[in-house]
Amino acid sequence: MVNFINGGNPGLRAETGRSKTLGLVFSPDVIQNLDLSINYWSIRIENGVASPSSLYIVNNPQQFPGRITRAAPTPGDPYPVGPIISIDQTKVNFGFLNEAGIDFGINWHTQTSLGEFSPSLAATMVSHYVFQFDPASPPQNAVSQANDQTNYAPRWKGTIGLGWKKHLLALGVTGLYTGTYKDVQDLTPTPRSLGNFWYVNFNGRYELGRELAPNSPFWSSAFIAAGVNNLGNKLPPYSDYAFGSQGYDPYQYNLLGRFIWAQVGLKF
Repeated sequence: MVNFINGGNPGLRAETGRSKTLGLVFSPDVIQNLDLSINYWSIRIENGVASPSSLYIVNNPQQFPGRITRAAPTPGDPYPVGPIISIDQTKVNFGFLNEAGIDFGINWHTQTSLGEFSPSLAATMVSHYVFQFDPASPPQNAVSQANDQTNYAPRWKGTIGLGWKKHLLALGVTGLYTGTYKDVQDLTPTPRSLGNFWYVNFNGRYELGRELAPNSPFWSSAFIAAGVNNLGNKLPPYSDYAFGSQGYDPYQYNLLGRFIWAQVGLKF
C-alpha cells in the first residue's frame, strides 16, 4: 500500500513576474476629438505553483529529492531499493507563463444637430502565449489553441461600439468579437474550429430626475435604464472542454441567451 501526501507546502517561494508596456496615443489636428492608440505589452510569470503527478515523481526522483519514501529492501529483492510506501505530492514551484500582444484603439466623439455621436473600436492581437505548468508536459503554445488548463487566448478579440446622446437620453450599441481558435483535444485528435463570433449588446438611459425635478438636490439624479444583452440570442457551439462534461467553452461563450434588463436608480 502506498500513501499519497497532498496539500500545501510551507517551503514554497512566491511566484514572480515582470511586465512591459510601450504605448502611443495620436490625436490629429485635422479631426477634432479623435484619438488613435497602440500599446505593446508583455507578461512573464515564473515559479508557478504546480502539483506534480505521482508517476512523474517516481520516474524523475532526481528532480524531487526526499519525496519518495521506501521500506527496507526484502531478502532476495532483485532491486535492492525497497518498495515505495509513500509519495509526497505537495505543491512545488514549477513552470512559467509568457504572453505578449498589441492593443489597438480608436475613439472619436462629435457634436451634431442630431446629438453627440461617439464611435469606438478596440482590438487586441495576442502574438505570443507559451506556458508550462506540468513537469510531465513540454511547454505549450496557446495562441488560438484551447486547453483544459484554461491558459490560452484567441489571437484576435475586439469591441466596436456606437454611442448617441442628446439632452437627457443616451443610447449605445456594442459588438464583442472573438476570433477563430481551436477546441481542446480531449476527445478528438483533430480539434474543431471555434470562435469567429459576435455578441451584440444594446442599452439606453434616460435622466428622468433632471426632467421632472431638475432643482431637487435629491430627485434630480433619478434615472431609468434598460438594455438587451446578446441581442442575437446566440448560443454556444459544442466543445470538448473538460472531456465534454460542460458541452461548451465557458471561457469564451456565455450559456445565457438573450437577456433583457431594466433598472431604476437614484444617486445620493
